[in-house]
Amino acid sequence: MTNRLLSAVALVLLSIWSCARASDDRATIARAATNEHLDRYDELLREYVDGDRVRYDAWRRSAGDRRALEEIVDELQAVVPENLDPADRYAHYVNLYNAVVLRLVVENGPLATIRELSEDGEGLEIFERSLVRMGAAVLSLNELEERLRVESGDPRIHFAVNCASVSCPPLAAEAYRGSRLDEQLDRQTRAFLRGFGALSAAKRPDGTLRLAWSPVFDWYLEDFGDVDGAKRFIVEHAPAAVGDHFATENVPIATLDYDWSLNDAAEPQEGSHASAGR
Repeated sequence: MTNRLLSAVALVLLSIWSCARASDDRATIARAATNEHLDRYDELLREYVDGDRVRYDAWRRSAGDRRALEEIVDELQAVVPENLDPADRYAHYVNLYNAVVLRLVVENGPLATIRELSEDGEGLEIFERSLVRMGAAVLSLNELEERLRVESGDPRIHFAVNCASVSCPPLAAEAYRGSRLDEQLDRQTRAFLRGFGALSAAKRPDGTLRLAWSPVFDWYLEDFGDVDGAKRFIVEHAPAAVGDHFATENVPIATLDYDWSLNDAAEPQEGSHASAGR
């Protein structure tokens, strides 16, 4: 190999290394900036998420915390997702989706259901409305969720995004982080599947089995592969007392009702003691 050819090869390798190094640097900087405002987001979620409900009224009464939520949404929208590593990017999408929904409810409440914010006051148009800034684009919540679905290819994300409704998978009391995303998605998936309204398995008087699942499995069935794939997913993640029944072959699966009532935590009565840690 001639010296000229060796020099050309060296230049190509150096260029590749420099691009990779620049990409790593951008990811490191973006992660540091993201983590800074996620620490504040953690504080707000710990304060206002109460089990599988959210203390929207209390959040609304605090001008400082309303402003903090608005700032967090702005900071999340300013992030360039392409500068993030995949796990950080997926965590970012979930955090952005959930923060925008929280802001909608906190700023427009009190509400009986998030569907009141739709143009007709009862449909799902609010999820189709362009609300989320991302670079030069403005996405709807559904478009943001679709981006997350396509890029991650992980059906567990459906149990992380929260639509502020009783039948929706519960909102985590912490922000999602790329470094812990697998653990967090697994925890939220298992929490939803052991909760009320996610799964049902019961024996009829004649001894036959009746199975039912959340509409989430119907809406996003393709993300689980097919019915059998969704059943395998449930067996893997749900409590055995219910989940194992979904391994039974040739049993039709009904769909449970979906409660769109706001996942609002009841405010303590005057004079009652606050819960521990509040």
